[in-house]
Amino acid sequence: MKTYLKLSAYVFFVLISISSIFAQQKEDTIYLLDGGQKKGKVITIGDDLIKFSYTGEELQYELKKNLIDKIVFGNGREESFKSTNTTT
Repeated sequence: MKTYLKLSAYVFFVLISISSIFAQQKEDTIYLLDGGQKKGKVITIGDDLIKFSYTGEELQYELKKNLIDKIVFGNGREESFKSTNTTT
């Protein structure tokens, strides 16, 4: 019976450890004005461009800010770009 309890406690600890590791790997989501989405990690937000990389990649991409509706960061914070977008 003690072996069963030790095994159960060990399995519980391992599952909690694994879930906390995966919980820390949340993605940022970029919502485009055309309805598309890009998921990955936002690296920089400049005056006219946003640099990001897709999850699992190191290559950096650039998006023009005027094509972006909003960004929802992995921590839940949202940044809207609607007011900075202008149509000509």
